[in-house]
Amino acid sequence: MPVSGANLALSLLLSAAVMAAGLPADCAGGQGAPLPGPTSAQPARMPIEIGPALGEIQRFQSEGWVGGETVVQPADNFGADDAQLALREFHVKALVWRAFQRGQRRIILKLYKFETPQGAYGAYTFLRRGATTVVRRGDASSEDDQSLSFWQDDCFVCVSTTAEEDDEAKDMMRQLSNRIAATVQRRSALPAIVTYLPQLDRIGGSEKLIMGPIVARRILSIPYLNVLDLGQCAGAASADYQFQEPTPERLKLLVIDYGNSQTAAQSYRRYCSTLEDSHEAVSSGTTALFKIQKTYLLCQLRGRLVAVISGARRRHSPAYLARQLDLLRPN
Repeated sequence: MPVSGANLALSLLLSAAVMAAGLPADCAGGQGAPLPGPTSAQPARMPIEIGPALGEIQRFQSEGWVGGETVVQPADNFGADDAQLALREFHVKALVWRAFQRGQRRIILKLYKFETPQGAYGAYTFLRRGATTVVRRGDASSEDDQSLSFWQDDCFVCVSTTAEEDDEAKDMMRQLSNRIAATVQRRSALPAIVTYLPQLDRIGGSEKLIMGPIVARRILSIPYLNVLDLGQCAGAASADYQFQEPTPERLKLLVIDYGNSQTAAQSYRRYCSTLEDSHEAVSSGTTALFKIQKTYLLCQLRGRLVAVISGARRRHSPAYLARQLDLLRPN
């Protein structure tokens, strides 16, 4: 719908400001990764298949809010910083964004389109902020005071605001998100590798899907990470676990699916051999325990999977978490 007069000026100002300075609000992940904006914007009429959500974004209006131009940014034009390279690991195709303004308050919408639902879920786990919502939007959703994000099929959507403790802005963000979610329609199941993470003692919202070394480096702090060759595996996922008994412990579990038992065994042996060069190990066949400074790391071969448990302050804590994997071992 065309805009005129003062609204046209504000619309152009919003679009120009976002293109020139990058998107001011973000849905950062637990590691503080900024959600990237476009580096050289392209108009929404470009022949990139976004689906019906694009039309909904273009049409959306909310009383009192002035919307800027809807912009489609192809992934080929993304920059080369870590956050944008991470999105490429998830096989992003394009970014759609639009800014809305009311007085001094601004709302930024960003929709990322991916080649697969798995990639969209990975971006959601990497860039989401806030707590998981009770009323789920899409296939998974999170929210805090200034942002709302959700994953649905092959899309990751984030709506954020510069306003603080603003119920009116939050209502508008929910309205916009609900409209987009309704247009996507398709639903997707969690990636199989994520279902291998035990639920008992798992910290909700800590789950991360890993599809390459850049994301792995941002969320994992285990030694010799490159030796595990996560860029070539069939899939990898991590999560944090909190134990209260017998003593409080917080551990991180990394599960890697190498697709077959032979490749997994080779990776397991290579990683353990590298660790043994500088750390004393207690090993027994398919399990090895290492003392890494003041914490323990356990590496275990489980068929086509390799599990790495890190961060334990007590020697027996990793084995307790590893036993939970027995119920989830794939064929």
